[in-house]
Amino acid sequence: MIAETDRPPRGPDADWEILGLGDRATTGTAGVLRRHTATGDVWVRLMDGASISSAGLVATVGDLNHRIAGTRDYNADGRVEVLWRHQTTGALWMWSVNGVSITSVTWVGKVPDTGYQVQNPK
Repeated sequence: MIAETDRPPRGPDADWEILGLGDRATTGTAGVLRRHTATGDVWVRLMDGASISSAGLVATVGDLNHRIAGTRDYNADGRVEVLWRHQTTGALWMWSVNGVSITSVTWVGKVPDTGYQVQNPK
């Protein structure tokens, strides 16, 4: 069982977004990625069926112009990575995450045209 202090707040806080689902720890079970749009807190909840097996704060992204553009296993390591895009500069970064820990951060590139959007990233 997870201690209540290990979980992000519950309830009707419209600032929480669910941004991705996937195997975040190569366990074959789902992980739920959540981001608080006002604070930049990024949380992962690792699931065991319908129960939370573990949860934790992955990071706080202070520049709220960074948005998650996609989640997928981009590097074929069996874990879902997180693709970030800065809304004003167009910078693209990828987090490799194992459970609730960032294992690496990779510069992907930059598309300065703010009209550009990542579509169905693969």
